[in-house]
Amino acid sequence: MSATPGGGELLTKKSLSLENAKKIAAGAAAEARKNKWNLDIAVVDDGGHLIYFERTDGTLLASADLAIGKARTAVAFQRPTKALEDALNSGQYAILSYPNAIPARAAC
Repeated sequence: MSATPGGGELLTKKSLSLENAKKIAAGAAAEARKNKWNLDIAVVDDGGHLIYFERTDGTLLASADLAIGKARTAVAFQRPTKALEDALNSGQYAILSYPNAIPARAAC
């Protein structure tokens, strides 16, 4: 922690580095290849800001926005987007009113 001119202290927090974001994406890409999934990969920080994006040949144009949106949704709700899809399928329709939420397990 460090002091500020007003006498308060600034908090420090760990952040996701670009190097680690690329490692996460590499793991996701390996899993996608293993399962023959054709998808784009987005890694965001704890505020939902894009750190790394990897486009895969042959994905739909919408796949880029979906990958980023799913990553941001997972951070905002602190759970996999499949959990939101399951909640929606069980009748919790309020999820559809949340701005920019993508309650789906798979992207295009």
